[in-house]
Amino acid sequence: MQELAEKVAVVTGAASGIGRALALKLAAEGMHVIAADVAPDELDTLSTSSRRIQTVVLDVTESSACQSIAERIFTQHGAVHLLINNAGVIGRFAPIWDQDPDDWNWMLSVN
Repeated sequence: MQELAEKVAVVTGAASGIGRALALKLAAEGMHVIAADVAPDELDTLSTSSRRIQTVVLDVTESSACQSIAERIFTQHGAVHLLINNAGVIGRFAPIWDQDPDDWNWMLSVN
């Protein structure tokens, strides 16, 4: 995995699950990882796991926040070599006819 060393990765949805595992693995492979999520407490535990992981609180439904983070990353690192848009939600477990427009809007805006 030498081709990953010293490269920059951005992982959304990085506070838990697959996103967290990816952030940790990419850092272990020598990448500089920017781990983004809406969950600041879980991000704090992630950032203490590796000096190669930088965390940012980010709501991917806010396009201006995503643009701001992107500009900051490019200014700081010059490039993004790997982008993993892992942030996603499933929504309520209920029949489709019981879903309301707010459920759909939330799910579509995140995913």
